Amino acid sequence: MAYEEFVHERPLFGYELSPPNPQWPKDAKIAVTFVIEYTEGGESSVEYGEEASEALFNELNVDISRKARDDMGESEWEYGPRAGLPRLLKMFNKYGMSGTVNVVTSALEKAPYWAKVLGESGWELSCASSRWIDYMHIAPEIEDKHIREAIASLQQIRGDKSAPMGFCVGRRSNYSQRLYAQACKDLGVPLLYSSDSFADEIPFWLTSPLATPESDEGLLIVPSTLDTGDFRFNVPGQGWGTGADYLQYLKDTFTFMYEEGKDGMPRNMVITLHPRIVGHGSRAFYIEQFVKFLSEQPEVWVASRAQIAQHSRSNFPYEPAKAHDKVTIVKNVDPYKP
Repeated sequence: MAYEEFVHERPLFGYELSPPNPQWPKDAKIAVTFVIEYTEGGESSVEYGEEASEALFNELNVDISRKARDDMGESEWEYGPRAGLPRLLKMFNKYGMSGTVNVVTSALEKAPYWAKVLGESGWELSCASSRWIDYMHIAPEIEDKHIREAIASLQQIRGDKSAPMGFCVGRRSNYSQRLYAQACKDLGVPLLYSSDSFADEIPFWLTSPLATPESDEGLLIVPSTLDTGDFRFNVPGQGWGTGADYLQYLKDTFTFMYEEGKDGMPRNMVITLHPRIVGHGSRAFYIEQFVKFLSEQPEVWVASRAQIAQHSRSNFPYEPAKAHDKVTIVKNVDPYKP
């Protein structure tokens, strides 16, 4: 099989100064999506064939030049399913909220207890492929194999041949979107959405990676967000010093977007959480303060990515001529004139 890269024309034009009202249910002024990343056990490891242990978003500095297994580094990841995940699930259950668990399937397969719990939890399980590795440096035939294995695994976990509804590989390659679009087509799985983009705060349509002159079903993008993610605890530069910093940032983001919603431009605030990062006591304490704050606000829709996608498809069906990678930029136009 011949593999070809697929990259959309950059959709830089977007919705201009007047993005559409996404018409969230019950006239909600904002949609909030919590995404739990289940990656622990699918990351780079000498045990799984890589040259070194995973070094991205760690509390400890892992010396990848050692080309050897780092048991202490691995134990940091083990904290996620052992302590962080149960703490998060209990917290969200306390406030009657759920969202999306983005699953690295080889990780979940190593923890069958959590596979059963998450499969029955009411949370959407989206697909992050079978490994949490940088697919830019992986051969496309291997990535293709990983995606198809991941689909089969999620279908077994959910007992549903239509799973998964969406994908967010995250560390994807230039082949990823075409590979999972083709895999879904071959396996009869509806591809509801992709979250492999940071390009907006409301959904938008792109041309299907499988489009032909005769057929184009489109690709609905339900964007991810970086700035509100907990990974910033573990990156150099402008990150979170304490959980209180994170809480303030989340509240400020919510308040700003909520006011936009009151002005007729509701957004989708996405909060990505890693159990091994935010599951620690002080950080979890402040996340719970935000969840409690959220539960007290009116006209808020807490929704999974799949729910966002289903709503968007129903209210804004695909029109190929309006795909964001096809927009023609008109020259010499005053953007402030209606």
